Amino acid sequence: MNRRLLSLLLCLAMLVSACALCFTGCAPAEEEEEEEEVDLATTLVMWCVTEEGTDDEQAQAVAKAMSEKTQSEFKTKLIVKYMTMEEYYENLEAAMEQLEADKIAKEEAEKKAKEEAKKNKNNKDKDKKDEEEKKEEKEEKPKKDKTEDDDEIKYDADGNPIIDTTVYPEVSDYQVDILYLSGYDKYSEYIAKEWLTKLDQQLSGESKQIANYVPGALLNAVKYNGSTYAIPNNNVIGEYTYMLIDRELYDKYYYTAEAEDVHSVVDLASFLEDVAKYEDDILPINGDVNYCMGLIANYWDVDPETMKVTGDFSVMGYAYKDTDKINRGNIVLRFDSLLTDPTYRNALTNLMDFQFLGYFGTAAEGQKSAVSFVKGDAASATEYEDDYYVVVVDYPRAADEDIYANMFAVSAFTSDVKKSMQVVTYMNTDAAFRNLFQYGIDGINYTLNDDGTVHTTRTNGYHMDLAKTGNEFIAHVPAGTNLKVWEYAKQQNREALVNPLLGFDFAFELNDDSEILAKAEDDVLEEDEELLDEYVIETLDKELLTYISELSDSVWARIQACENTEELETLLDQLALELAIASDENVKRSTVYEITEAEYDLEGKVKVDDKGNPTVENPTVKIDCKVKLRKVMKDVDGIEEEVEEFYFVKTKHLTPFQVYYRWLSDYGFMPK
Repeated sequence: MNRRLLSLLLCLAMLVSACALCFTGCAPAEEEEEEEEVDLATTLVMWCVTEEGTDDEQAQAVAKAMSEKTQSEFKTKLIVKYMTMEEYYENLEAAMEQLEADKIAKEEAEKKAKEEAKKNKNNKDKDKKDEEEKKEEKEEKPKKDKTEDDDEIKYDADGNPIIDTTVYPEVSDYQVDILYLSGYDKYSEYIAKEWLTKLDQQLSGESKQIANYVPGALLNAVKYNGSTYAIPNNNVIGEYTYMLIDRELYDKYYYTAEAEDVHSVVDLASFLEDVAKYEDDILPINGDVNYCMGLIANYWDVDPETMKVTGDFSVMGYAYKDTDKINRGNIVLRFDSLLTDPTYRNALTNLMDFQFLGYFGTAAEGQKSAVSFVKGDAASATEYEDDYYVVVVDYPRAADEDIYANMFAVSAFTSDVKKSMQVVTYMNTDAAFRNLFQYGIDGINYTLNDDGTVHTTRTNGYHMDLAKTGNEFIAHVPAGTNLKVWEYAKQQNREALVNPLLGFDFAFELNDDSEILAKAEDDVLEEDEELLDEYVIETLDKELLTYISELSDSVWARIQACENTEELETLLDQLALELAIASDENVKRSTVYEITEAEYDLEGKVKVDDKGNPTVENPTVKIDCKVKLRKVMKDVDGIEEEVEEFYFVKTKHLTPFQVYYRWLSDYGFMPK
């Protein structure tokens, strides 16, 4: 009997322990799982640009329809603010400034509250009550005023009324969650002001679907200092440069088998020789040598005053090897001495030979040419294939106007980053939502023609720019457009490259000397501060730039003065010796990309070791270290007096390659 009782008690103890374990171990896990599934109702405000003439009533009807979709999909009420471009940024920036002011005021209030709480830390009851009140305020949801929409009754498929009891929070007139952006200047300005949210975490998480709809060339190019702050609208990137080879002539001289091996005009020397010899009325090349020169190299001709790259001929540059590799992240546009580069010299010799032989020119009206160049999109190639062999000599390159022209970003002041990105993702991946935003309500603002293109109704008053409303490639095709336009556009974007210099600006990468000097005048330094490290001005070495520019002009004039290939080859051999790195110190310095500099003491002199040798050997940066004086008020033996104080302004004279190479490294564009 005692054993049975003991066994029963043991069983009961085990049961109680199991129950306790269930309540203490299982319950919180269930609660945590429930918390992850909670989807709170959210209200977001999206700011966008509409075209002139849009009817406000029709726009709000479209916005309401869009909101119904986002409420159904994400439990998110969407308020759309439509403005013309003329008024957009003025209103948007006023709202952002107000939000920024509110944030600062809130932070100051919280800081003050903490300070007050610290002073009254002995009053624990009061502090506890304050915390409870704050918690209640945080958990309290704003009430929604009754609107006409609340009276609308919706029905399910069986005719039963659907009662939606969801309460969506109200928002302020200046709330900004999702915003349209256009242009690199605005993009970089808003990032600098900390008005935009980094989106990389969302792009690698719930919004990773965007990568299936927006090409990597666009998403990678829009990165700013390694981070993504906006989603570019998927549009057609750049243009191809096609070389058209007359098919009839090429076949006539039996070069058809070699067509696949042609990558540039210099590969057509034998064919052009035959055309010039036997076809008197046909122009060999409809174009000029300068245009073709730009297809064989990147020239670093930098204006010493504006610090802009002109693209004119320069002895310093990067000779192209493969046109499909001219992509940011794939190559470094080195500062090489071009005339000592065998690849460049061979291409230059061929082009100049064509000029000596009279192959270049402008075709007269009705005159046929053996080779010509045109720019176009992916569809253009099919238009020429019946009459020409079409060779891509330059691929589309994503430039500023392709990347930054039209984007959507999430405000740094948004009430919900995740939900904001859900809407942006929806805009880029869901055709129905995308077309609603662009064209309005089907049957009211537009209808579809038999071929699937859009026909706007006679009473339509809703006008949006296709490029400003999201992913173009999932939108209906506008009337009068090639039905395969998006197929060709997708092909073009797959082959598109990113301009190697996209986002690069010498002036932007150097510090502002006026700010440095102003800081030097205003600061009052302590005696033990490193004066030489306080005020550093960076600039391009203008003497070097001027030298390279003048040298390039002289060399190009000498090349142009040659009358035949033999003279040119002799000149190039001579120039190669003159410009050899060992002979020309300026050319040598132009090829330097690492930054090493001498160390200076507080008297502005180069530091030396015990043997009198500089502590840094062979510095690659020229530096001016100038002593400046200023008058400051100081306490001298208890009396406030005006005294003179010295400080140093150190100016670094960098080479263009040093600035460019640092940019590649700092922004993560260095080829792996």
